[in-house]
Amino acid sequence: MNNQIVYQLYYMFAQRGFTVQRFNFRGVGRSQGAFDHGKTDKVLPQMDVQTLVDKLKTQKGIVIDHQEIPGANHFFESHMDDLMERCGNYLDSRLGPTPDDYVEID
Repeated sequence: MNNQIVYQLYYMFAQRGFTVQRFNFRGVGRSQGAFDHGKTDKVLPQMDVQTLVDKLKTQKGIVIDHQEIPGANHFFESHMDDLMERCGNYLDSRLGPTPDDYVEID
């Protein structure tokens, strides 16, 4: 996937020892379907995401840390650093690694 979010998340997970695979989103590149932006997303509207988050929060043993980044669209233009910081902080809080535990990627 030629998308900075996917690249950044790929390396974030790989550095923490995960086996990762990049994929293509619906409606991007040669994939089929429609692709929308932000709160006007018709494929997965914000209300549907919130409904899923609320349902998952009621299940025993599942911890959901749902955060929204105001003004961010699917590409997180001008919000990439904030997104990567939040994702990295969440992973580190769940996994508990230190930077010394990261795997070096060439």
